[in-house]
Amino acid sequence: MSLRFRLFIAFALMAGMSLFFLLDIVTDELKPAMRQTMEETLIDTSFMLAEFAREDFRKGHFEGDRLLEALDRYTRVSPDALVWGVRKQKTDHRIYVTDAHGVVLYDSDGGRDVGRDYSRWNDVYLTLRGKYGARSTPSGKNGPSVMYVAAPVLNDMNELVGVLSVGKPTASIEPYFVKTRAKIIQASAMLFFAALVVAMLFAWWHGRDMTRLVAYTDDHARGRKSRQPRFGASEMKRLGEAVEKMRVELEGKEYVEQYVHSLTHELKSPLTAIGGAVEILESSGLSDADRQRFLQHIGTENSRMREIIERLLHLASLEKQATLNNPTTVNIATLLTELLEALDVRVSGGNISLERNFPETLLVQGESFLLNQALDNLLGNALDFTSHGGTLSVSAYSESDSVVVEIFNSGESIPEYAIDKIFTRFYSLPRPSGGTKGTGLGLPFTREVAELHDGSIVLENVEGGVRAVLRLAVSL
Repeated sequence: MSLRFRLFIAFALMAGMSLFFLLDIVTDELKPAMRQTMEETLIDTSFMLAEFAREDFRKGHFEGDRLLEALDRYTRVSPDALVWGVRKQKTDHRIYVTDAHGVVLYDSDGGRDVGRDYSRWNDVYLTLRGKYGARSTPSGKNGPSVMYVAAPVLNDMNELVGVLSVGKPTASIEPYFVKTRAKIIQASAMLFFAALVVAMLFAWWHGRDMTRLVAYTDDHARGRKSRQPRFGASEMKRLGEAVEKMRVELEGKEYVEQYVHSLTHELKSPLTAIGGAVEILESSGLSDADRQRFLQHIGTENSRMREIIERLLHLASLEKQATLNNPTTVNIATLLTELLEALDVRVSGGNISLERNFPETLLVQGESFLLNQALDNLLGNALDFTSHGGTLSVSAYSESDSVVVEIFNSGESIPEYAIDKIFTRFYSLPRPSGGTKGTGLGLPFTREVAELHDGSIVLENVEGGVRAVLRLAVSL
């Protein structure tokens, strides 16, 4: 399923569901709203007619000649009016009047219920008790319901002498409800069609850029030359630029040279340690125990070189890794101890004061080889920039769900212009002794290892020197 089609389906479903729920809510609320409007109209009508009926109760009983004649004429009126497309040809109000006891005195429906007791019907019952009276009652066995609203008839002494109730079949509003609902459905269908058109345009617009970018990456994956697509000022433009940058970094001679430099850089530390041990062994005055210790260092560093060569053959895929291949439980304290012992010759030769502050056990989940190389890079880098007779301080501790390693070296601070570049590949600063530069791969390698272990690496200037802070997640 293409991206365009998925975008179209998602947009269309969202628009369709929104319109469906909106239409459902509107249609559900439409009929009650019409009935409320009809009830309000009945209130006005009943109270107006109650005022007319008031004159017919002045003598203590209902005479109502003028009112009855007017209402009889009203029932025979044929309006023949076209109301919102619906033809109205007859009036459909039913009006009845009761006395103060609820007995019907007049019924506009041919006088059929005159003399009947309506005092138990809600409209009359509540009105006789000074409350708002209304009811809805079916007309006949299966007929539509009729809504009645009653009003009190008061004499000059403001005493209740009767009740006038006006009724109207709820079916009279049904044609308007049907027509209104049909118009709403029609408008919703047109709106949904417009939403589909917008969805198609949206899917085409965004899918077009993605299709161009996919075609571009496919061309380069197959070794074909292709021009970088150009996008507007959008996320796609940034994505295209990122893809192009990645392509440039992966292609050609630079990619191969990167790992040649990595191999050279990683072999430098063990070779230096072996060379230093050999020089010491060639000197006289060593005890058998010291000689054995330095021979053991040579064997250890030789093993390290073989392991580095084997593992660096696989480093080409490291940048493509999203997760570690074979994470195990690694004791950071053990790695630090072993690395510091391996650097003992360099520390002693530079008359450097070494301070250690970490417990015997600091466990994390990760790859021991990568962590060992990362820590070795940091320690070697710190020693390179520690002045003769200076201080190298190594501390490590647990903090929340992380293990933090801090390495401080006394000496010159990092120049301001270099702070943002120190993790850039092949960027290196001259060492204080001799002014030589490294390959500029150690710190980028260390940052990559830290990120694979859900951690981070920071180098910062502090009072008296530079501090490296490596943070590693305890569990992945």
